[in-house]
Amino acid sequence: MDIWSLAKEKLRENEEQSLKSGERSDEKSSQGPQQRSSTHILICGNSQSGKSTLVNKFLDKNEEAKETIALEYVYARRTRGNNKDVCHIWELASGTKLAQLLAVPLVKENIESTSVVLVLDLTCPYELWITMEALMSAASRYAEAAIRNLDDRGQMAIRNRMTARMLDYKEDAKMCSPFPIPLVIVGTKYDEFQNFDSEQRRRICCTLRFIAHYYGAHLMFYSCYNEQLVKVGRSWFSHLAFGTSIFKGKIDDHNKPIYIVCGMDTFESIGPPPIDTASFSRAGQPINLWKNAFCGHFEQKDRDITDKSTDDQQLFREPAIDNLVAQREKDLEVYIKQKKDRQAAEARAAQKLTSV
Repeated sequence: MDIWSLAKEKLRENEEQSLKSGERSDEKSSQGPQQRSSTHILICGNSQSGKSTLVNKFLDKNEEAKETIALEYVYARRTRGNNKDVCHIWELASGTKLAQLLAVPLVKENIESTSVVLVLDLTCPYELWITMEALMSAASRYAEAAIRNLDDRGQMAIRNRMTARMLDYKEDAKMCSPFPIPLVIVGTKYDEFQNFDSEQRRRICCTLRFIAHYYGAHLMFYSCYNEQLVKVGRSWFSHLAFGTSIFKGKIDDHNKPIYIVCGMDTFESIGPPPIDTASFSRAGQPINLWKNAFCGHFEQKDRDITDKSTDDQQLFREPAIDNLVAQREKDLEVYIKQKKDRQAAEARAAQKLTSV
């Protein structure tokens, strides 16, 4: 059995274990029928941006965060009277390099109860846009494919929830491209970011405000060294996992940690991108204007920024390891293709049954 099959099997065992634990608790209760709800949170973002720390703070784990490998899974559980709630948490490692693994949790069986948390390192503006663009593009593609595989009721439910998120947008809604499922953008390492030059902070804050507003996302800044921001982060995870209430407000001062709930911002409040007037006629979509303005000021680095240089790879070659990695990448591509083919076959079979 190859490494990807082992990883897949381990994830399945973890999910089954969490559900069985809930079932054993159910058997011990005699207070009537119990209900169980299940949600999914998918976390992705820059390498070493604090994704694991966010999860550990939510789970009240005081241990030092370990390096995430590929796609890791944990779960959170909450009991409320007769209700047993389970949240499945998936964390993607390595920035954008393993974006294809987003296809694993973003499937039709989970998509109606899935939220995405995009974690961006505020201290790395030279990687911010390409990281955001690559991960959101991949996540949106897999999410929309999963939604298309749902029946009419499921597709309608997701559309209705997306419409509800955009109700407060009013006229701005016409210029937005809402993400298909709930999205939270978290800017991390605020403790370091607050020491940036004021103009740089303003550019980054305005750009992230535009991105969040354009995609119908929530936006918050975070630092694991600020207890108040840790509480805010934990509150948001609890909201996504278990539907608890959150503070619905707006803090848009770039001298403070940004906090904006979806629908509380406006394009007028954000203002235009800092770009020359001639560029406005050349860029069709607002998102392209902001991209040109941001990337023109913060020239973006290559996506695989964490890779060793080609010279280093040639100097310290490990043929056995290199061949193994190449084989595992091929295995992963085959697995994803087989999964898509299987889902397509199931969809065709279901369509035939409904037409009979």
